[in-house]
This record gives sequence, structure tokens and C-alpha cells, in this order.
Amino acid sequence: MLKLYILIFFTSFQLFGDDLLVNFTENPPKVDGVADDIVWQKIKEKQLKINNNIFSVKICTDRKKIFFLISFEKEEELLKHKYWRWDKDKKVYLSCDKQEQSLTLFFRNSKNASIIDLWIWRAGRTNFSNTADDCYMPLQKPLKIQEDLGVRAWYSKYFSNFSGEEIPRFYNRTPKGSIADVQAKGEWKNGVWNIEFSRKLISANDDDVHLDIIADLEISISSQLKQIHSMEFIKLKANE
Repeated sequence: MLKLYILIFFTSFQLFGDDLLVNFTENPPKVDGVADDIVWQKIKEKQLKINNNIFSVKICTDRKKIFFLISFEKEEELLKHKYWRWDKDKKVYLSCDKQEQSLTLFFRNSKNASIIDLWIWRAGRTNFSNTADDCYMPLQKPLKIQEDLGVRAWYSKYFSNFSGEEIPRFYNRTPKGSIADVQAKGEWKNGVWNIEFSRKLISANDDDVHLDIIADLEISISSQLKQIHSMEFIKLKANE
């Protein structure tokens, strides 16, 4: 199990308009990133401003699963992540700083806030598999993001011999287990990312937060995981 030692912080969190509503539907969307489903067209978007980034959010449930559509502007698609670049002097591959686009949803139960559930979608490493990395973070110091059990959708590979000036560092595989519980798919078009997420309301895995009681749920969003100091959440409300 991989443990990532990261603190999460949002310096600014603002909701425009009314509460962040969860709408009920008998015709759930297809999680494909296209975002042209009838149900999405009927739901009025809500905007969240986090660290000067504006996210448009739509949420629905068919009482079996919960679905999210998150949209935001981005000039570049950003699919490559820390690829290998050949150092001619040292004659080794070194990781570059360029990062893929990512989006993370954070969930906690306001009545049992001992753990935070994280869904980490990655444009280069998870999008091909229609999943997000399902992770969790026990609320104890120091904060540590840990992966759910199973096989994630990507792995890193190093090359000792010269294979090109720039080559991929991360490669894809079929995810399995609890870490693959979350469906997610994104599509970048005309400078806008549309990313859809979905998961069962009640998971059979102990490392997941149950999502069936909407009134107890709080969420937050980040377009990149960064080193920080604290975290802010907003409550969800059922749109009866």
C-alpha cells in the first residue's frame, strides 16, 4: 500500500448561489466525460471558487450510485506527467517537472469525521481506465493519504539505457480491488475539462466513506494536490 505524505489546504473556498444540491434521477448519466446526458442538461450548475479556480458542479443520484460532473477551464490538456528526460552529462534519465492535469474530490461524514475519502482522477494515469484512484486519509497527525487496497491503474518504469531524449515514466494497467471503486472519465475540449465521477452510495470496503445519507456529507475539490495547512468543506443537500 502506497502512503503519500501530503497536507491538503485550500486558501479560499466560495460557493456562488444556493446550497450544493444532489438531484434525484431515474436516468443516470453515462460516465464518459462527454457530459451531454439529458439529466445533466436539466440540472442547474453551481460554481465553487477555490484558490482562484472556478469549478462548475452538478450532482445527481439514482439512489444506488452518486454522480458528479465537474467542469473548469484549462488552456492546455496536460496529459504527460513527470516523464523521463535524458541528461547527456550524467548519462541517466531524470524526471522533469511537468505534471498532468488532475482533479480530486474529498468526502467526509459530518457525524463521523474520522476519515476523509479521496477520489483522484489523473488525465494521463487513470483516465484511460475510466477510473479514479480511490484513496483515504485518517484524520490524525501527521495527515497521510493512503491508497485503498488493490492494484492501481498505473505504474512507474525506469530505463537504465538510452531510449530517446524524452520517454514516458508512467504506464497503464487494469486496476483491481477497492482502489478501482470509482468510475471517472474526463474530456478536454475547447479549453474546458468535463470530468464525471461515480461510485456506489454504500461500498463494501472498510476504507470507503458511505455516501447514502446525503445530509451528513461534506465535500471539497482540488485541481492539484499541494502541500498546505488546513481544509475547508461544504455540505451537500438533497434536492427533494
